[in-house]
Amino acid sequence: GVVLPSGRVVVAGWYNWCCGQQANSSDTGSAVLLSDDHGATWRVGGKVPKQAAGQPNECQAAALPDGTVVLNMRDAARGGHRLLATSTDGGETFSAATQIPDLVDPTCQGSTVAVGNTLLTSNAYSRYGRRNGTLSRSSDRGRTWEQVSVIDAGDFLYSGLVDLNDTHVGVIYETCYFGQLGIVYRAVSKGEAAVLV
Repeated sequence: GVVLPSGRVVVAGWYNWCCGQQANSSDTGSAVLLSDDHGATWRVGGKVPKQAAGQPNECQAAALPDGTVVLNMRDAARGGHRLLATSTDGGETFSAATQIPDLVDPTCQGSTVAVGNTLLTSNAYSRYGRRNGTLSRSSDRGRTWEQVSVIDAGDFLYSGLVDLNDTHVGVIYETCYFGQLGIVYRAVSKGEAAVLV
């Protein structure tokens, strides 16, 4: 989760309102949980609106300095790219999800962090399988992205990012070695061209 300048805690997730029945695309999506008392109590916040294209589900929130919440989401409709939605009211409501043409994705979880006004994302940057783990950067609130570095050219499944310092992020990710699932941690350069404001 993330903490907004107001102190609100925002945790992103994939919801399913089927109440024990088999899930279908009409009752699942991306949403956030909100707490205004440091996690003592929680309530459901905004849900990403349903739309004709794309089916957001697994997601991660990042918070920009002005309090804007950015959701970076997997597309269960297998559209070949990641999805993005934003909230300017503390996670109460979200824009419709839009496809991110610069972030190719094979329908896999990805991780996003905000470092100042810069967004960083790790994901399996491939249309053909969960591989080619890549760190990408956006300096325009997620509208456009550039690939900064390859984290692992091999198998790359679920990942998590953390901001370490001015030059590096930490990434922990699932991978397969000789048919066995493993967890790897690496410090990855934010890129020589990084402009972190």
